[in-house]
Parts: sequence; structure tokens; C-alpha cells
Amino acid sequence: MESEAVEAIAALAHHDIRLTLQGGVARVEVDGEAVERRWVTETGYRPTDRIPTLVIGSRIPPRLVASIRRNGDWYVDALGNAFISSPGIRVDIRGQRPPETPMRSARAKNLFSPRRAQVVFCLLTWPELLTAPVRTVARAAGVSPAIANQTSQALREEGYGYPGGARLERYDELLERWAEAFPLGLGRDLTLGQFAGDTDPRAWVDSGIPVYLSGESAVPSIRGTTLTMYVPKISVPAVISSRWRPLRADEEPAIIVRRTFWEAPDQTYGAERGAKTAPDLLIYADLLSSRDPRQREVALTMRESLREHGAR
Repeated sequence: MESEAVEAIAALAHHDIRLTLQGGVARVEVDGEAVERRWVTETGYRPTDRIPTLVIGSRIPPRLVASIRRNGDWYVDALGNAFISSPGIRVDIRGQRPPETPMRSARAKNLFSPRRAQVVFCLLTWPELLTAPVRTVARAAGVSPAIANQTSQALREEGYGYPGGARLERYDELLERWAEAFPLGLGRDLTLGQFAGDTDPRAWVDSGIPVYLSGESAVPSIRGTTLTMYVPKISVPAVISSRWRPLRADEEPAIIVRRTFWEAPDQTYGAERGAKTAPDLLIYADLLSSRDPRQREVALTMRESLREHGAR
């Protein structure tokens, strides 16, 4: 039995809820009422699978919780959070968090400050940097060697391994924490401008500016109404040629322009002409930060491929 399942069983017992697992079937008992449903771990969950499912995880992220509930499925986690809804049984426990000391909280905040988040991004995206010199990591992340070194120490203090290791520990958790911190942290710091107008980057491309598409702009399967792109700097002539205008107070941005900061160690994302797609982790974070359920659904699919990338 997976460790998260054992921990979830113990956590629910504190609420007088009995969870038992027999093979692929979970049985939940509350006040003499019982329901059964197939169960899977968080990593094995597929939102498109229409078989009613109980999802069990160690710490299920809020966006996945929302998807589970929206699909009519249930979940429990090792912290004691749970949602189970059936005739005769209603369990809805939220807000259970692991204990956190002030020191750990401060380290966590520092780990995802904008400059350190750039370093973490590069280590998640290009694991070969874990065994590279500090100056190589700094150059890839667009930061000073001192920041790169401080970030490596913070990662070690947080229990993610490195320096010296060939892989990050608890990769999935680090990836999720980075993505959750992105919109109000690094994402905000990188934002050069927000506009309304036609979501066509052609004027920028025709000007010879390296453009990297992200969010729904980088997902062909979504008929997008927004544009998120990364460029070296804002170009006033390109903004004018695109006929973009500043946002009114009551408008949501249709166009978000952010600054590129990375230098891929393999030159995959160099200064090529034309529109390219941004690194997958940025696309994932931009999709997650959207209010559009279609984008978040694609993000959940992307998360699995990002996790597989980290497991290699």
C-alpha cells in the first residue's frame, strides 16, 4: 500500500472516518453509513476517465482538488483534507496544512523570490545544470553567481537535495510550489506590459524580435482569445504596429508581455527569429494562472509530462 494511502487512513481516523482499501476498491464508513468506489493515487488520476474515482494523495494541490470536484470525483490526502459526497454521507474537510515553523516559512518565501525562482526554474527545466558549475547555472538563469549559490543552499535546506546530486528530491512538490508562486512572484516581476487588442504577435516577429509563446498561445488545441509571450524587452514600435492599447480599469488583459530571462544550456531557446514556444514549465504556470477551465485542464495534462521529465 502506498505511503500516502496509509497516512490518509490515519488522518481521516482523527475525524472518525474509516477508510479501508481492498485491491482497487476503497470503502468509506461514516456514522454507520458506508460507500465504495475505485481508488487511484494522485499521480494515477486522469480527469478524462469517467469512472467514479476516489483520489488519494500526500498533498493534493488546490487546482487538482477543483478539477476532482468538478468531475464529480472524491479525494482524500495525508493531511486529512477530504471530499466525499454520496446519499447518506457528506465529508468536506478543507484547510488542513502541515505544521510550519517561522524559519521554514521564511526559507520557503526566499526560495521563490523572483531571482531565486529563475534559478529553480532552470534546474527543473534542465536537470543537467545540477552537475554544472555555479557560473553556468547563473548564466542560464540570468542571475549573479551569488544568487545561484544562495538558491542551491536554500534548496538543500528545504530538503530538495542539490548541490552535488544528479537530481532534485521531491521534484513533483517543488514543481507545484514553483508554479503556485509564479503568478504573484516571478510572473509579476517579469511582466513588461498588459494590453487589449488583436492577439497576433506578427508585428513583433516581423521586427526580428525573438518571441516565445506561452499559456494558451502555445497550445494549438485551444482556440485562444489571449496572448502571453516572452520577449527580451518591450518594443514601442511593435506595440503601435500591433494596434494594442492600454487596459481600461474594468478590463482583463487579452495580451501579457513578459521578459525572457533564461539561456538554455543546449541553446534550445536561443535568440532565434520568429515565434517559438516557451519552455514547458512556463507554459504550465501560465495555463494554471488562467481563470479559463480549458486552460487549467490542459495544464493538468502537462503536469504529468513534466513529472515524467523530472523522474528521468
